Amino acid sequence: MKKFLQGASVIALSTGVAIGASIAPAQADTKTAPAEPQRTEQHANPRFESLPPAVKDVIRQMMRQNHQKMRRMRKAQEKKNMTPEMEYKLARRFYAGILRVMDNGGALPNGIKVEPHFYGPTDAKHSDMADAALQQMLQEVAPILKERGLIKDEDVVSDENKDIVSIKIGEELIEVKPAPESLNAPHPKERKKRRYYEIQGKHLKPYIEQLNRLTGISITRLFEHAINGPLHLTRDQHTAYGSSDVRKNAVQQIRGEISGIGAEVAQDPNGAFVSGVIPGGPTSKAKKPLQETDIITHVDGEKIAGLSVHKIVEKLKGPTGTEVSLTVKREGEKDPLDIKITRAKFDVSPIETKYIKDGYGRIHGIYVKITTFGDKVMRDLLDNAGQKIQSARAKGHPVESMAVDVRNDPGGLIEQVNMLVAKIIQDNYIPADKIVVSTGRKPSDNPVTVGDVYERYPQLRPTFSMKNIGVFQNGASASASEITTGALKHHKQATIVGTRSFGKGTVQSQFPNANPDGIVKLTTGKFHPGGGKSNQCSGIKPDIKVVYGDERDELAEKIANRSCEDSVQVPVEETYASDKPKQICSLSAEFSGKLSQETLSQIPSHTHDILIDSRYEMDPETKKWSKVHRFDADMACWLTSLGDKLGGTVTLKPYSDEDTPTSNDNKPKKSAKAPTIPMPAPK
Repeated sequence: MKKFLQGASVIALSTGVAIGASIAPAQADTKTAPAEPQRTEQHANPRFESLPPAVKDVIRQMMRQNHQKMRRMRKAQEKKNMTPEMEYKLARRFYAGILRVMDNGGALPNGIKVEPHFYGPTDAKHSDMADAALQQMLQEVAPILKERGLIKDEDVVSDENKDIVSIKIGEELIEVKPAPESLNAPHPKERKKRRYYEIQGKHLKPYIEQLNRLTGISITRLFEHAINGPLHLTRDQHTAYGSSDVRKNAVQQIRGEISGIGAEVAQDPNGAFVSGVIPGGPTSKAKKPLQETDIITHVDGEKIAGLSVHKIVEKLKGPTGTEVSLTVKREGEKDPLDIKITRAKFDVSPIETKYIKDGYGRIHGIYVKITTFGDKVMRDLLDNAGQKIQSARAKGHPVESMAVDVRNDPGGLIEQVNMLVAKIIQDNYIPADKIVVSTGRKPSDNPVTVGDVYERYPQLRPTFSMKNIGVFQNGASASASEITTGALKHHKQATIVGTRSFGKGTVQSQFPNANPDGIVKLTTGKFHPGGGKSNQCSGIKPDIKVVYGDERDELAEKIANRSCEDSVQVPVEETYASDKPKQICSLSAEFSGKLSQETLSQIPSHTHDILIDSRYEMDPETKKWSKVHRFDADMACWLTSLGDKLGGTVTLKPYSDEDTPTSNDNKPKKSAKAPTIPMPAPK
């Protein structure tokens, strides 16, 4: 029964970021089979759904009672009715429960069998796990104490491996001692294996009590800091525990709903630089709004200079309807400005669209930027891009090309990817039995076909039907965005442009734990985009590799040459590791990096909207902000491959083995200047 209880709300997502399954209330009478409550497919567990209704009813009731018990305990803690000893026992149980799930012989609570190279730490010593937990806790607590001014850099002593040896807080010294080997002694009763992890908690107890007394950080939070230590021994960076704050931020990112002031900020030596104001957000509606290039120095009277961007954003966000007071430096104003903004919820669309026009004003294509695969991607894509395409075609424009930009897209919901890929494939009249993605150990495991997606989402309608599709990616394109590029590449529906993607091709499942507000995600399988090879570690290789001639090339080479030893291992022949690009596209020297006004003038004006990326950047020497213009080489290379001439901006040539950098010379060279080809003047 416990296994069913643990596995009843397992959700598999591409990023491991999940929204918890809703549990239907239990029926009072279990003698007669009650009507089955409606549950979405996303939250369904086949093993759970196969049970008799009466059994499922009992399981739901047990889960509800467990959650109610945890809520009562948290409420008691909030009211300070819980003693430190009670809080310690509760946190220790939470810690032990998560690790017991990790060490159950490769069988997860939902019945999924996991191969050893996916999953651990079944071979890790309990003493090593305890040491890792203590190190993780101290590594996460030390920066917090520095921000509070409780310690200085010299108060933290580390060894050559950067492990903390001691921390001095005030007059007291916290010394790290290795966990005793007695933790590894076999337990006579296997069914009481949980005791191993509770003993680990006892080893951590004196450190936790001392930190709690000296810093005021709660015992529960300290255990939360510690738990990722042993989880990282799985050798898989995506297996982890996320606190309630992490879960809250993940849900906001997925839903695209934020409660704050509606401004984009970057770290500045004096506080926070306002790089943009979100249209329709609270800032744009305020009587005295923030403006681009403003510098926020104080939030509610508190100086924010020196804080990280994450900390600044946390101070700016808050409950809807609350007011935040900002002190702002503005160019042209002698004295600082006092600005008050009422926080409110606002939507952040993950989609940005632009027309691709020629010199005569004809619309030949549409550009679609996807920042993250949240739950509004397809809705916004159909409403925004779909309407633009139909409107342009109705006016006689030959809209035949689409550029899908997933650069710097970290991933999101697999369902949104399924809909996007299925729609592009179906609009091009590809058979409905083609696989969008499969999740498991083999490409044939758990396939999702185009027909499956359309059966589930009948509202998808033909609107795209593009002859040319380009997908732009880079080393920060991961997970769901890689499934998009991989599936379209596998079915030969798109040209992939840019550099190698990150290589996150594993499935994470979320499991219930003793803290319903947190999330535990474990790696349980591989993604196979299009039902073909896995993108794990190898990433997706582009069809047209772009050489930029600036710092982006070095970053691309680091991603391409990074080791996979500390990641989930997949045989090379089952990945895209051996793929080579069909073409190399290089920027002319004067178009790499920041563009001068002279270079800008050489680019046809009608292409500025799609070829020029403008953003604020801070000069590292002067610490001054200015708007910097960079050339979008990916777009230029793709358009050039379609036959559109863009002046002397890019050089496109077939790929050869000579283009591969050697170990002695792994920095790509800037290409020679290509001859300028003038664009036809508009009539």
